[in-house]
Amino acid sequence: MFNPQEVLAESSLPTIQEGWQSARISDVVRRTSQAGNVYVELTLEVEGGRVWERINIQHPKDNVRDIARRILANACIACGVNSIADENQPNELIFRECDVLLAKDNEGFFKVKQYRYPEGSASTSVPAPTAAPQPAQGTGFGEDPIPF
Repeated sequence: MFNPQEVLAESSLPTIQEGWQSARISDVVRRTSQAGNVYVELTLEVEGGRVWERINIQHPKDNVRDIARRILANACIACGVNSIADENQPNELIFRECDVLLAKDNEGFFKVKQYRYPEGSASTSVPAPTAAPQPAQGTGFGEDPIPF
């Protein structure tokens, strides 16, 4: 007979803890809610399991979109990403690492409360953007007047 209480008592698997955790973003998925709103779901791997962050990028309410953009901006800065090509699919965050502050919500699920640059990194600030390399003169590149 299977007794789940015995299995749980014998288990030594780590569990997710509240507080600051090192995290790795392992997946970014664009989804549509039942109400028809588009959100981006980040999968964050932390010690003891996974946590999901839903960011309501396209929502009819301005304040919800503003909050979502701030959350996305905080995640980008914490991961050292200075810009993303598409806020609806921020794939630049995949495999990036940051620290997250986790807390349980009223239903007992872990939620990300804050992002920060990983502690113990060489720098505690976001790296400065680097300039794109310019083509050398006289090589035939960059001399075409047609802008495409």
